[in-house]
Amino acid sequence: MDSTSWNIPVDMVFTYVDGDDPVYLETRSRYRSELPDTTPSKNISDSGDVDIRFRNVGEITFSVNSVLKYLPWIRTIFIVTETPRLPVSLHLLHSGRVRIVDPVEFIPSRYLPTFSSNVIESFLHRIDGLSEIFLYNNDDYMHFAPIRPDFFYSTDEDGAISLELHAYPAVYRWIMTKLSHIFRGYRTNLHSFGIANSYACLRRCTHRLSVHNILAPVHATKIWRKSTALQVEEEFGSILEETRRRRFRDARDLSYYTILYSMERKWNPHDRLHLHLFGNLSAWNPHHRIYLRFWGNFSAPHAMFDFPITSVSENGELFWKEVDDCQAQLACLNNIPPSERRRFEDVMMKKGLSNSAQESVSKTFRGRGLDHV
Repeated sequence: MDSTSWNIPVDMVFTYVDGDDPVYLETRSRYRSELPDTTPSKNISDSGDVDIRFRNVGEITFSVNSVLKYLPWIRTIFIVTETPRLPVSLHLLHSGRVRIVDPVEFIPSRYLPTFSSNVIESFLHRIDGLSEIFLYNNDDYMHFAPIRPDFFYSTDEDGAISLELHAYPAVYRWIMTKLSHIFRGYRTNLHSFGIANSYACLRRCTHRLSVHNILAPVHATKIWRKSTALQVEEEFGSILEETRRRRFRDARDLSYYTILYSMERKWNPHDRLHLHLFGNLSAWNPHHRIYLRFWGNFSAPHAMFDFPITSVSENGELFWKEVDDCQAQLACLNNIPPSERRRFEDVMMKKGLSNSAQESVSKTFRGRGLDHV
């Protein structure tokens, strides 16, 4: 990797909501009451407004700290939130390493308030001061091992930037939605429907992308090029309008980042594509006892820990041991129930992701060279 890659400014964006904030709860409830029906259809496994999507157990604090610890080359961390309780220490806010951004600062008022990640993600590139190349994390994405910049991008001798796109063929999700219409009792989620809708859109649009060129990013840290996002907005703005007008996620929505990754690959063919199986290299679901381990160890770059909405007490100890042992560079802890908050916090503290530990990291990171990661 060319040493100039380490000097390229790269920011990180998190999206976060405090689902327990009373003002937010009242606003969300009021707009939800205006919806005609939020009951999932027979082929959709979730609605656009399930409480688990808005609840949290403090993941954002440890997610931010994991970036400070394992991605010290990140310039600024932006946390997009409309809820007032700050999820990071005041030291980090005062240091300038972390900035809190309200959606009103970059999303036009006609789309607000919104309770849909599909809407918010389609405007992230408008954040003031954001770097041309930036990373995006959900608030439950973690980092459990050091990551070099060349995992996400590289530069050639002329300084041209190539993104490292970790993705999978979107047609997989399109097939899943078709099966949900064919087989009684088989249902898939809104995430799959959004990707499938974008797949169909990109097959029909003027670019008419082929099946293997329509990409969905893995369920982990994503890399975006702001100039590509601006071009997507110019060419697909009218198509995205219907999705942006909905305040809650919907089975008719488009997956913005599916369009973004697919067009990024088309408009910047020098980018490098890393294809993955169905979006994850490893997954653990304690309720269904599903544990997939690829390449024979748990040091794979991606790890997915998926809690079901129901109780996980039966396999909880084994689950948390696997999280504690995990050394994946990119991990997602999905749908942790409030009852597991204490065990989650204990594991994150054992992994060295406390606020006090990261305050010392943030004070010294700028002087560190390549040997740190």
